[in-house]
Amino acid sequence: MATSARDTALWLHNKLGATDDLWAPSSVTGLLTPDTLYNTRQCFLELQVPVKLKLLLALVHLPRRQLQECSASVEHVISQALQDDDAWVRMIADVVRSYPKSGALNTHLEDTQSVYGDTVENLRGPVSEVDTSSLLPLECKYLNRNALNAMLGQQPPPVKHFALKRKPKSATLRAELLQKSSEAALQQKKGVPSTPIPGKARTLSVGRRIDTTTPLKGIPKSFTASSHSGFHGSSATGGRSVARLAAMTASRKGERGAKFLEIEEQPLGGQAKRRKRMQDETQEKQKQKEEKEKEEAATATPDYAAGLLAAAATAQKSAVPVTTIEVTAPSYAPSTAMRTNTPGNAPATQTTTSAASQSQQKKGLSLTREQMLAAQEMFRTSNKVTRPEKALILGFMAGSRENPCPQQGDSVTIKLSEHTETVPKPDGTGEANMVVDTLFEMNYKTGEWKRLKKYRPTV
Repeated sequence: MATSARDTALWLHNKLGATDDLWAPSSVTGLLTPDTLYNTRQCFLELQVPVKLKLLLALVHLPRRQLQECSASVEHVISQALQDDDAWVRMIADVVRSYPKSGALNTHLEDTQSVYGDTVENLRGPVSEVDTSSLLPLECKYLNRNALNAMLGQQPPPVKHFALKRKPKSATLRAELLQKSSEAALQQKKGVPSTPIPGKARTLSVGRRIDTTTPLKGIPKSFTASSHSGFHGSSATGGRSVARLAAMTASRKGERGAKFLEIEEQPLGGQAKRRKRMQDETQEKQKQKEEKEKEEAATATPDYAAGLLAAAATAQKSAVPVTTIEVTAPSYAPSTAMRTNTPGNAPATQTTTSAASQSQQKKGLSLTREQMLAAQEMFRTSNKVTRPEKALILGFMAGSRENPCPQQGDSVTIKLSEHTETVPKPDGTGEANMVVDTLFEMNYKTGEWKRLKKYRPTV
């Protein structure tokens, strides 16, 4: 037992023996296990004063459950600290004496502990000199402004000791303008061809030649090489000198018969040519891609129209000149624009096409985007049309003019939908429920189609 007590004392000296800070942080509670507190009872009097103070202050951070489990050891340590020779140890022990049982600290120590009374008296003097300062509870830092004002009243504004000196707005705008101008100059510099043009070629060789036939205002008409003492030699030499002088004068004064060169007339450099070629190739690829997307969108057909082209392809491969096309006719109904003797329900018919009619079907049929959207909108509300009838309608809209029912005439009608509506009676006495048939009429002679509505009384 004595060995474990000495080991505990040495361990506590290593952990809590530093004298630079006498406050015990909350992390010390991890060191105060039940075994450590039990062994501390045997060696508390052998500990140094800083270790005793930190050990007593650490009791405040212990969880409530651990205090209850180790209450005997904690009370034994506090009782030994109350009889210690050091006044600070006795005072701290008196402060935490009631904490293990009540959870509150003992603050009535002015009469019993002289050190406590002297310390409080020394603090009252400096605190009373500062009238505007006040200590707030710890929970005040979690309150918002309204709750803090309701609890403590309106707080005085903080004293402004200095003001930040900021740059004026004009300096900021000037910096932005300088940055933009530098960026523009850099972009313009990147756009100039990398191959420099010599100074003489920049004015004489590139572009059009200077026209020397225009009279110059600065040279008199009577000025010749022979009449001026500054010119010597033959007439040809004199003519060249006059031309050179005219060119120099024209370069100084652009309005005196000189012609300016445009930047676009300069030949492109290697990088400029390569950049222009890459730009043209990119535009061409983009244009081809857009055309391809338009063609795909125009040629795309719904899934229920896939059998239309498949049937045409089968007719191309077939070598037998007889093809049977079945049309479900229970949905055929006459319209008001058709002949009155057309039956409401025609039986399914079979037509035999010859090789000449098959050759007309060899051409692929396709729908435009507008036709496709119209067909989708029409079939969305259809509840009576069948899949073969959809294929027949799509084929007619795509351009097929082969009448599957020639005995019915040039016009063929297909029922799209059937529903009930409440419509007013013709005599105006009230309303009646009527069955509304939506019909799709195709004229194979004119190539026109239209949708009709037919009303009939309910049964």
